[in-house]
Amino acid sequence: MHQTLAPPGEHQAAGAPIQRWLQRLEDALAIGSAVAVFLIMIIVVADVALRYLMNAPLPWSFDLISIYLMGAAFFLSVSHTLRLEHHVNVDIAYQGFPLTVRRLLKLVGWVASALLFGWIVWLAAATAFDRYTKGDVIVGAYTWPTWIPAAIAALGFGAMVVRLALGVIVLAMKLMGSSIDVQPYAGSDVGDGAPAGPNLDVGA
Repeated sequence: MHQTLAPPGEHQAAGAPIQRWLQRLEDALAIGSAVAVFLIMIIVVADVALRYLMNAPLPWSFDLISIYLMGAAFFLSVSHTLRLEHHVNVDIAYQGFPLTVRRLLKLVGWVASALLFGWIVWLAAATAFDRYTKGDVIVGAYTWPTWIPAAIAALGFGAMVVRLALGVIVLAMKLMGSSIDVQPYAGSDVGDGAPAGPNLDVGA
């Protein structure tokens, strides 16, 4: 089988600087998500210990966790999770399709996802701006600005929309005959080394 070699740099030509920048952003957001989870654990343990040992619970713990930390733990990790292909997939039929069909299906799915989550980013960003300009807060043990959780959602989903858009561009290029390596942008299931069907090898 004859294979035409791509000119030097063609495999990295489509969005490689954006890909590197996006990976750094995703890694930073994932660290933020991990820190949020760690803080939730520390605060909950401290709150329970102080509540039952000294009858002095932390009055701000529930608000901090529910308003800020839970959202940060989820939203800041979504793009990183997509890049690592750790989201739940139901792919029993999908893995049996030819590679070109899988690429086409993923292209359609990612276009739809990019449009949906792009709309969510717009709503979240608009909500954050509106709350910030109005000085909207939740009054509890302290006053908690409400624009921050909306901004966290916009940031996390915004990174994922960029990831989806980049994957859509590369998938479209590949379907049109480009020799670009799809895997770093759209996943191993549509990369050039992806298996032709489901992997049934369960080992010894």
